[in-house]
Parts: sequence; structure tokens; C-alpha cells
Amino acid sequence: MKDIDKLNIWLDFLVDKGREIEEVQGFIESSSSIKNTRLFSKMLNDYEQMVVKAKKNIFDIIEEMINKHS
Repeated sequence: MKDIDKLNIWLDFLVDKGREIEEVQGFIESSSSIKNTRLFSKMLNDYEQMVVKAKKNIFDIIEEMINKHS
């Protein structure tokens, strides 16, 4: 698989997770149940951790691409 293909996969993943984070934030804001709020907050935290990992992978791929062409 080419580096650019790997990069596109991770960028698509980030976009999807960004949408999911927005949805969960909306659920948190509209929820009146503490139990639901805790659940959604946990989901939000999990998604945010996935985004951090995805960003690291993207930067690693970009760095690898730069090193190949320097």
C-alpha cells in the first residue's frame, strides 16, 4: 500500500471520528440523565483518544514520506 493511501485512510478515519464526537457532544448537551451523561462522556473520551492516535499515525506517515523524498 502506498503512503498516500495510508494517509487517506487515516484522514477519513479522523473525519468520521470528528462527526461522531460532535454527535456525542450533542447527546451530552441534550441528556438530562446523569447515567447517560457519564456514558456519553466515556464515549467522548474514547473517541478523543482514537483521534490522538490517528493524528500520530498521520504525522508518522507524513514524516516517512518526507524522509523518502529528502
